[in-house]
Amino acid sequence: MTAAASSYNIRQLLELTARSDQQAFTQLFHLLRNQAYSHAFALVQSAVLAEEIVQEVFLKLWMKREDLSDIDNLEAYLATMIRHRAFRTLKNIARYNSILQETSQAEWLFSQQLQELLQQKEFAAIIRDAIEALPLQQKQAWMLNRDQQLPRSKVAEIMGLSPETVKVHLAHAMRSVKAYCQARIEFAIVLLLMLEK
Repeated sequence: MTAAASSYNIRQLLELTARSDQQAFTQLFHLLRNQAYSHAFALVQSAVLAEEIVQEVFLKLWMKREDLSDIDNLEAYLATMIRHRAFRTLKNIARYNSILQETSQAEWLFSQQLQELLQQKEFAAIIRDAIEALPLQQKQAWMLNRDQQLPRSKVAEIMGLSPETVKVHLAHAMRSVKAYCQARIEFAIVLLLMLEK
């Protein structure tokens, strides 16, 4: 496809999409998706995040389709949208990582800010899964200390362990839960942070 033909084709597709032609929009998506993905990936260095950014940007294009016929250079317009979305995504990941780093290694509780985020439905299920995956004694110590708000000394008494052993179980549990969450909710928490604004 020559540059002129490509430009003409995109212009045609934009006009049709502006009139809510879903087939034209699908063609537009397939025509520009790889280019958009490459641009997003170069910025965020993550296949998952790049794919999400592309989907969000094209969804936004569809939602604002009535304005598409006014766009002279769709590739440049798309690149700008992707760049802005990627920078917001990276900023929110940095905020999330900062929350994790501020949490003391010796302390098993999440910081209040992270706890508030984790109360959202999306994270409640992930946290439950993380706790279910813990070894039995770590899981029991976590449930007694976190869910029932019992002090370590009381947890130790119930479990028949020393308070120091309970402390070790809780520290291991916290590390496991954090790792589990980091592996599964990075993008979800980014979305929540964006919704907070």
